[in-house]
Amino acid sequence: EQLYFAYGRYLEIASSRGVDLPSNLQGIWNNSSEPAWNADIHANINVQMNYWPAEPTNLSELHMPFLNYIINMANSAEWKNLAQQRNGATRSEAWTMLTENNIFGGFGSFQRNALINNAWYGSHLWQHCRYTLDESFLERAFPAMWGATVFWMERLVLNEEDGKYECPNEYSPEHGPVAAGNTYDQFYYLESGRRHSSSRPG
Repeated sequence: EQLYFAYGRYLEIASSRGVDLPSNLQGIWNNSSEPAWNADIHANINVQMNYWPAEPTNLSELHMPFLNYIINMANSAEWKNLAQQRNGATRSEAWTMLTENNIFGGFGSFQRNALINNAWYGSHLWQHCRYTLDESFLERAFPAMWGATVFWMERLVLNEEDGKYECPNEYSPEHGPVAAGNTYDQFYYLESGRRHSSSRPG
């Protein structure tokens, strides 16, 4: 276990320093002009797994390439348009992204209905705030966290049977199906927002 822990920290250090870009699927070790999944920033779990250990293992500064990417892209026309034009968000600050995303704001074709990733991304911003208590960072990150929250305030739907709000028509990445209240989305939405009440937050 100690070796795995050290190896995980090594990979974080090796792939996240010296450039202000998040580690992608292949990191800095890609040796192909046609890499798997285009060496993208894969948001249905992969990039999050790359950076989950950053704060708890005292690598907070190496979290910054991913956090800066989130803050910059949350304000991009591509991510805002996806929320508004394709998903009916009415608020200009709302944003989201698809599973396959890149540093240019582009999206791939895989899982085009997987839209919970902004909740995951927002949780990384908040985790950094909690570990560092950096108020200047919070000022930079808050608009991105707020934009993700606004997106979900409009997207969640009320389940008439149990009176709880749930994620509508989402997709479990490994096996499907497209369905309201999909466990994959419900779990990560709740965990990202630490929401366990049955009422919509005010």
